[in-house]
Amino acid sequence: MPSPSTRIEKRPPPDIRGGTVDISDLKLRLDTLLPGRRYDHTIPTEADLKNSKLNKNGKQMAIATTLMERICRTVLSREMRQRCQSLSDYMNVPIGGLMQWDAYMQCCVDMIVATTMTDFRLASISVNMIREWPRPSCFFTPTSFYPLGEGSQQIGNMSTKAWVVLLANAMFECNTNITSAQSILNMIHELYLHAESKDWSQLDDNPITKVLTEDICRFGLASAGIRVARRIFRIDSDQRIENVGDIMISTSSLLDEIEVFSRDQMKYKPHAAIGSFNMGWIAMQCPSKRKTHGLTAAADCYYWFKKAYEVADDAGDDFNSASARIDAAGAIMFGGAGAVGTKRFGSVTAVRRDLRSEFGERARNTNESGHTRDAGDNRGVRVEMAEIITSQNIAQAKQVLSYEAKRRNDPDASSRPLDSDEFELVEWWNVLKLWNEAMKYYDKVTKIKFQYFVYGETSMWTTVIAQLEEWAENQKLEIDDWPCPRDESGLPRIRDKGERNCASCLKGNSLKSFLDAKA
Repeated sequence: MPSPSTRIEKRPPPDIRGGTVDISDLKLRLDTLLPGRRYDHTIPTEADLKNSKLNKNGKQMAIATTLMERICRTVLSREMRQRCQSLSDYMNVPIGGLMQWDAYMQCCVDMIVATTMTDFRLASISVNMIREWPRPSCFFTPTSFYPLGEGSQQIGNMSTKAWVVLLANAMFECNTNITSAQSILNMIHELYLHAESKDWSQLDDNPITKVLTEDICRFGLASAGIRVARRIFRIDSDQRIENVGDIMISTSSLLDEIEVFSRDQMKYKPHAAIGSFNMGWIAMQCPSKRKTHGLTAAADCYYWFKKAYEVADDAGDDFNSASARIDAAGAIMFGGAGAVGTKRFGSVTAVRRDLRSEFGERARNTNESGHTRDAGDNRGVRVEMAEIITSQNIAQAKQVLSYEAKRRNDPDASSRPLDSDEFELVEWWNVLKLWNEAMKYYDKVTKIKFQYFVYGETSMWTTVIAQLEEWAENQKLEIDDWPCPRDESGLPRIRDKGERNCASCLKGNSLKSFLDAKA
């Protein structure tokens, strides 16, 4: 039995294969939640649930589920069906007519609010709703694919209200996985081109759309863009052409696009952890798609996931507090904390280096405020010092620091995280600490019955728990014991091809374990 200090908080992975999760406790009636206001355009808020025992994530999921129920009731209502029956093809409706229809506009606003509030963690959309949802005829007008932000607009004179309708439809299609992913991506690119020229103040002129802001809309667009781009990214290249007119999109360009959208998420919703979390996911793909050294990628990965769980903790976001910690633990396991060992000075010494790249926001020539200094300005220059982790004596430590100072001035050192006589070290007790902390947040999510999202959104769950069991239970390492160095340093060159069981579609695909996956 391991000592209490090395105890692993174990949780079995949730079964996400057998049907849907019971979320009956989260389904709220609008007439109960908002008495006397059932038929106006009010959207419930967390303040309306102040007497609820649900945590913040639970309240958000409750509100989103309520909005999705309202959308479903509206779409399947007699009024909607009668109106659709009067159309020759309600899968191809002029957008002008849809914008004049208050019930439909309310559905679009509800879709955007519910999606952005929960980062696409929505209840399943029913088959009947998919069949009955009216689609604007111009949704499939963008047929030419251009890189994000390039090319010309393919839909002219798009009003802000029309932009909202098309964004809601893009989100709807992302949730159904029926429409060609490239068709959805074409529309997202079109909305991206139009977004800069929109007069967002027009949203305040309508009682239905006034709940929306530019930040909400742009954040929602970025989230939808990441969802569909990642969906294509995970498909093998020879399977990416789904329909006539689709073209081959390179995996590298998709990764670049996901980075643009992730930075938009951080820009338009800085207090949300999902943008930093997605940047951490990008760092995992860099050894495969950007030829980044595995140790550098691990350091970038650790930086972004650490930032994600810190932001999540401040925001009360238990989902990302759990999932970001698990993947941060995985990044440490692959050397992301920068611990390096060497026998260059006799006995083994350990030093910590900042192995990040510019993608991981490693500062170069920065002053004390963190801003890039002007040429010739030598005031307040921060000298990057190496951190000695272990050394035999002070003299040895001075030798190590002197070597590190020379190494920092070597222009080739940035592409060489380890020298030939050095090896990666892992502070496994910090991996254990992060895992155990993650399980506390995982337990909170379990109480609202959405724990499968944490498992589904992490890339390192299986890898981390398997390695911890090896260290703590098989090798019986104690705190401050160094595990044997691995044969290969850093993150492996593996492209994410999805999880074994997708929490959304429940389909099986590639292995979840980083160690078992194949490039």
